Formats: sequence, structure tokens, C-alpha cells
Amino acid sequence: MKQMELGKKIGEYVMKNQIPQKLLAIKSDMTENQLSLSLNSKRKLLADEYIRICDALCVPYDKFIKPAS
Repeated sequence: MKQMELGKKIGEYVMKNQIPQKLLAIKSDMTENQLSLSLNSKRKLLADEYIRICDALCVPYDKFIKPAS
């Protein structure tokens, strides 16, 4: 999976579940700007940021990586 697709998948999940980006940024220890740029594929999402986002969303780490079933 391309790095940019990952951010978009997370962004879609966040929108679908109506999770405020500000809250997610706080819970994942990122700035709102970093998170927004990552979710809009304008910034590379680092591995540790991905893990913190998954933890903040209470989803398994492979949620956005494995193919949709």
C-alpha cells in the first residue's frame, strides 16, 4: 500500500465516524496541522504516529493496512 493511501483511509474512517480531528490530534500527540496534512496525503505519516493514531482510535494496527473484506 502506498503511504498516501494510508492517510486517506484513516481520514475516511475519521469522517465516517465523526471523530473531531482536534480530539484525535490531542489523543495521538500530534499537532492539528500535522494530522490534517497526513490525512490529506500532503505529509508522510510516520510509523510511530500511525501507532498512536490507531491507539487513539482503539483500532487494531492492521485496520488501515489490510485489504477491505
